[in-house]
Amino acid sequence: MTLWNNSVTGGKEIKRLTRKVKEECESVVQPMTLAKHTVVTDMKSRIEALTQVGEKMSNNITKLKEEISTAKKKLDAFRKLRKVTHSSVYNGIERILKEHKIVRASYHGGDFNGVNIITLMQESQDIMDEIKVEMVTQKPTMEVEINKLCVEVRKALVLWDDVFSKQTPSMNLQMLIG
Repeated sequence: MTLWNNSVTGGKEIKRLTRKVKEECESVVQPMTLAKHTVVTDMKSRIEALTQVGEKMSNNITKLKEEISTAKKKLDAFRKLRKVTHSSVYNGIERILKEHKIVRASYHGGDFNGVNIITLMQESQDIMDEIKVEMVTQKPTMEVEINKLCVEVRKALVLWDDVFSKQTPSMNLQMLIG
């Protein structure tokens, strides 16, 4: 490895040495002198050493690419399993939203469209209460955090509903703000 790293790049060094060996061998009209033979032999051994290091690095890269590919497949399988699990929080929230006729539009890449957002904002009190119950059922140790999160999301939805309706603050908003 050090041999490879000591040259600017191992591949360029191999090409340079190969070219130099070829030049040295072609420039000899008579039998090669001992000094030239030593230089050519040294360059050939450096080429061989660089080639071996390059092959090892290439094999390591191939192994690492296979490991990355395997890890990606495992991660994808894990993600699918989390979404598919019948009792997952994700599925519970999806079920609650469907009960309120809020459906992700497949033609928008799974995003909510305008009608669904309006329904979500207008029914935020009931929806967030149901979502809170679902999440606490799944993660009872996080009840305080879940309650706080659901209250904040409900407030945000009511505020956005009032902003988009361009009306004076509603009773819901006045109750939330205090």
